[in-house]
Amino acid sequence: MNSALQCLLELPAFSREIQRQQDIWSSYCSSELLRCFAELQKTRMSDGTGKARILRSVKSCLSIGHEEYEDDAEQDAHEFLLHLLCQLKEEGQRLKGSQVQYICPVEQLEFMMNTTRTCTSCGAVVCGQENYNHLSLNLSGHLTHSLEDYFMPTPLECKCWNCSSSDAYVSTHFITMPRGLNASCEAVLCG
Repeated sequence: MNSALQCLLELPAFSREIQRQQDIWSSYCSSELLRCFAELQKTRMSDGTGKARILRSVKSCLSIGHEEYEDDAEQDAHEFLLHLLCQLKEEGQRLKGSQVQYICPVEQLEFMMNTTRTCTSCGAVVCGQENYNHLSLNLSGHLTHSLEDYFMPTPLECKCWNCSSSDAYVSTHFITMPRGLNASCEAVLCG
């Protein structure tokens, strides 16, 4: 929990967006997780008083949809981060549904990917686009190598709509780049 929260709170634009829109989300009772983030940010800037209470509130917010966070059992940091981002985005969507001009801080982390599935028998292609806010990379000596490995075409077992074959491969590439990836990575990865 600590590592995921530290990562998010160290992103200046993410924290700034939450603070900047406090007048909007603070007037909605469904913005509990946003409220916790704002309080955590303030606590980090001061003497740390109340931090334990706020962290319990974050955990409580997440345990509503994910009962594995109700007790003190060890949990995976990456899964915790994904649940946290999803819940923050859900709070943001509820605010947008209330006809307010709210910009969800999670949207800053999102990028578009194109996925292409190609049948190995007939070559039929199915493409799709999706928003992502994270990538699960195998770590290697350099970020570019990890990303190249992630984007290698991989075999996939699925039924072809054209010839009924069950062998295909899937490849992905960025449509929009994630914030923070530099131009050297962009040259390698945009398909």
